[in-house]
Amino acid sequence: MESLKGKLTNSLLNIYRLDFVSTLGDFLYGEQAVLFNLSIIKDSDIGTIGENSNISKSRMSAVIKSLLRKKYITIKNDPKDKRKKIVILSKTGQMYINEKLIEAEQILNDCISKMGKEKTKELIDLLDYMSERMGFNGTDKISQSIENL
Repeated sequence: MESLKGKLTNSLLNIYRLDFVSTLGDFLYGEQAVLFNLSIIKDSDIGTIGENSNISKSRMSAVIKSLLRKKYITIKNDPKDKRKKIVILSKTGQMYINEKLIEAEQILNDCISKMGKEKTKELIDLLDYMSERMGFNGTDKISQSIENL
């Protein structure tokens, strides 16, 4: 059993070290995650974006400030609830995230090309099986949108 754990750990580490994993992983954390969320769920409030991006409130505040400085987003007050702020993806932000999505699509196409369609399908099935067994159901809006890449 120990060698099986070691082999699994080693395989997961090898995948983690691949360049394409970090490129795609950027969509899950930090600024790119927020921009990606905004490209899917238009004009959302800060709290909802933070939840969808799995970013803490304090980290979300820093991310929002950074994106504002870069002019990737704008913020307006929620007319329905004065306490909430609505985040809007700017044209500059949309252009940036579009470039990143094109890059991600190229990486995924390259991966599928190198692995072949059948092995890619097998990998997807195994990863889905693992996710289910480990307790993730992947039914949020972001997961559904990623499947449309």
